[in-house]
Amino acid sequence: MVFHHFFSLSRPFILCYNLLMPIQEPITVLTNLPILIFSLYCFNSLRQKPSPASLFAASFLFLALMTLCGTLYHINNYTFFTLQKYGTMIFGGLFSASLGLAALFDNFKPKTARVLAGLPIASFIFYLLAIRNNSFLPFILLQLFNILIIFFAYLQGWPGRKTLFIYGACLAFILAGLVQTQPVKFLAFNNNDLFHIVALASIALLYLGLP
Repeated sequence: MVFHHFFSLSRPFILCYNLLMPIQEPITVLTNLPILIFSLYCFNSLRQKPSPASLFAASFLFLALMTLCGTLYHINNYTFFTLQKYGTMIFGGLFSASLGLAALFDNFKPKTARVLAGLPIASFIFYLLAIRNNSFLPFILLQLFNILIIFFAYLQGWPGRKTLFIYGACLAFILAGLVQTQPVKFLAFNNNDLFHIVALASIALLYLGLP
């Protein structure tokens, strides 16, 4: 009984000790932080603007939450494993699906957009069923599907400035996905680190393309 009471009292101290342990993946954390900061900036900027730009604000908020979960996981894989599996992946799915939805409502009349909205919503439901431990592939596939939706949604605006930036963002993310799924190493950066760097460029292009 005394031992159990002592263990209960010591749990907060044990958790603090685990959090203060050396960061397990410091480069990955450092490449994640700019995405977190920039996506919060984009969210704050876009939420103050009228539609259609404000439609994308939720996407950047979900991205920020996804990145926060991933950053904590890369700080300590053991402590934040559940946060990685569910937090990162679920917020990532919401980010991707909301991007597809925002693109539809940005380019089609509300009635048409509501009908087409079934595509990103259905893909998100299938994605939730496909989430697996330590696999980023379902997110990459979901994002590729929503990139197709974005591509066709903005096709009517080609070759305008907005469309060029958004297409550039899509191409950059495809490149990031290819990097992430391959076990590559470049100096101190692994495939996750390189994914974050290219993904940041993709997010910047997307933000520049929005009104």
